[in-house]
Amino acid sequence: MQVISCASCLPDRQVGKEKVHYQAVNPKLVKAEMDKFLDWLKNAMIASENATQKILGKAEFWKLHDHTPINERKRLMLNKLFDGFEGKLQTSKWAKITKTSTDTALRDIKDLIGKGILQQTEGGGRNANYELTENKAKPKNAPSLDYKSIGQQKSV
Repeated sequence: MQVISCASCLPDRQVGKEKVHYQAVNPKLVKAEMDKFLDWLKNAMIASENATQKILGKAEFWKLHDHTPINERKRLMLNKLFDGFEGKLQTSKWAKITKTSTDTALRDIKDLIGKGILQQTEGGGRNANYELTENKAKPKNAPSLDYKSIGQQKSV
């Protein structure tokens, strides 16, 4: 077996070759660019962590409700809520998205409220809005878990 040696391929030699170029650059500019890059990297890591927490929270919710009777319309809407539903959830929006009547939408919503999965926000009547409960609706026989931090955005 023959050993190939390449002294010019060693990292420290390459750094030495490039050192001339780096020395010619203003160190303040390099630091500013490095700071920008590190800020970008930090923001990317935070966004990635937030996305991962949302995915894990959603997976935990569905695992917890594996035996809870939830029809396809309700599954569709719950997944939309977990994935970042735009605006406020109202009976009329539920009906439009699921292509059902507002009466059916209201029955679906009331069923999920009864199961502790949804809750009504401030206001009522025709302006009633709904959201996922804070504890992400664990079934009555489920172990007690802390869901408050799941899916919450971390600040930058």
